[in-house]
Amino acid sequence: MDPILEVKNLRVSFHTYAGEVHAVRGVNFHLNKNETLAIVGESGCGKSVTAMSIMRLVQIPPGEILEGSEILFKGKNLVTASEKELRQIRGSEISLIFQNSMTSLNPTMKIGHQIAENLILHKDINKKEAFDEAINMLRLVNIPNPEKRANQFAHEFSGGMGQRVMIAIALSCNPTILIADEPTTALDVTIQADIMELIKDLQRKLGTAVILITHDLGVVAGTADRIQVMYAGVILERGTVEDIFYNAWQPYTWALLQSVPRL
Repeated sequence: MDPILEVKNLRVSFHTYAGEVHAVRGVNFHLNKNETLAIVGESGCGKSVTAMSIMRLVQIPPGEILEGSEILFKGKNLVTASEKELRQIRGSEISLIFQNSMTSLNPTMKIGHQIAENLILHKDINKKEAFDEAINMLRLVNIPNPEKRANQFAHEFSGGMGQRVMIAIALSCNPTILIADEPTTALDVTIQADIMELIKDLQRKLGTAVILITHDLGVVAGTADRIQVMYAGVILERGTVEDIFYNAWQPYTWALLQSVPRL
């Protein structure tokens, strides 16, 4: 199977007053069509920086994607792509769900217009058609009364509903790859399960490949096809869900597994 995304020797540094911080140090992985790849590890291990690097959203300066890094999407190296090429890919071919909907949604714009904005940018449709499609997207992510909700603002949504809106925005252009960066962090356990089930369901319907960034192995157990364990900017261990949960060989992975609360 030909991978749709290949990350080769990805190295990302941040230049700080205390010197150079090597956040990602020679990371290699691939993503196949329709699969879910989970990248797990503690906070600060480089998971989110890896995700931001794929989208070329690492702020430069202080960040820097170092020479020799390759991020191949459908054969094209995104590290050397122009800003114009990246604008066509971001939100259309590769989408990102951020950790916290309340800090990611625009508080001054109606929800329907925020979804429509992405559609207008990437599809050849007018504002009315885009707003109608935004209502359909809200319906797709199981938000009740989508016609009314599309005309409301972010503060009128709960955390779980806000996260559904973020998923609607990310999936509005039917991307090839969806990167979910800690999509359930700020939510309680029952809503976490609903959001993960929603992502799985939409993945089946739309055929999107998913990169799931999380520190919670409980979240990935029923979702991922493959897991990569990340520590201090490197991939320590990788394998299927069964490999990681039952045959892990790295002491760090054992510690991660033991940190999951037991009933």
